[in-house]
Amino acid sequence: MWDFVLSPVEINSVYNGKAFSANVLNWQELSYEAQGEVFVKTQLWT
Repeated sequence: MWDFVLSPVEINSVYNGKAFSANVLNWQELSYEAQGEVFVKTQLWT
């Protein structure tokens, strides 16, 4: 998740698996588990 709008080139890079670090929330760095329709995370913000 970014706090700005990505350009079409940046979106394409992310789509193609290029490294483009999120500056607000990086879902790949979170540790969570799915339980039905709910995602459980004990501490989202560090």
